[in-house]
Amino acid sequence: FHSLSPSSSELSTPPRRKWNSGRQGTKCQEITDTVLAILEDFPDYTICCTGHSMGGALAAIFAFELATMRLKNQGLIKQAVICTTIASPQFGDNAFRSAFQHLERNDHLRCLRVENDLDVVPLYPLTSMSLVGMPFSMFFPNIRYRHVGVQLKLHVAKERFEIAYPKHRTGFELFVLDVWSTIKRLIWLVLCCVLAAAKEMTNHHCAEYRRRIQVNAEALRSLTFGSIYERIRNGEHGILET
Repeated sequence: FHSLSPSSSELSTPPRRKWNSGRQGTKCQEITDTVLAILEDFPDYTICCTGHSMGGALAAIFAFELATMRLKNQGLIKQAVICTTIASPQFGDNAFRSAFQHLERNDHLRCLRVENDLDVVPLYPLTSMSLVGMPFSMFFPNIRYRHVGVQLKLHVAKERFEIAYPKHRTGFELFVLDVWSTIKRLIWLVLCCVLAAAKEMTNHHCAEYRRRIQVNAEALRSLTFGSIYERIRNGEHGILET
């Protein structure tokens, strides 16, 4: 959190107020209270959360918590919470994704999920690819894990990427998509595992993510959170950019 302030000297004075986020004795409470104390001294700061792999999932959950606090009290957190995850696995059910998207549509939260093509980790957990729960997803849509946020998928091919946003679905439409998604994910899982064994999981490494981002840097510079989320609020979903 040192990067949240211009210099460490500006934080040498103890916060004027002791915040209590309501989660006694947890690391989440400790981090949240620290961030809120900093925002009291620097109210115009924007909170940016990021993480790789499991850290990406934790960053998104933490951003969701802060955005929920902003929903209840915009005077507490003035700017929309920004989250960038890299190689995050799936987490949360369909209801969680719906709540996440509600915060996005109301400009409390903006989340970019960066995913390398042929990276096996974003396919996890394996229960999201299980054929066991698939027949029941039409009646129990929260039985499977889901991804959240705007997806930036970086392909192996030079200067190729996709930006996509999932539409919230329920009922038979969700069931059909789950069937198709399960088939694709099982095929990709086998392919990714073969490549992971051959390349020692290089598609999941930060260095490979950095390389692919640098390859597409020129095209990505023209895209902004503001322009993407404006299109989403206007009803766009699916593939937004290629």
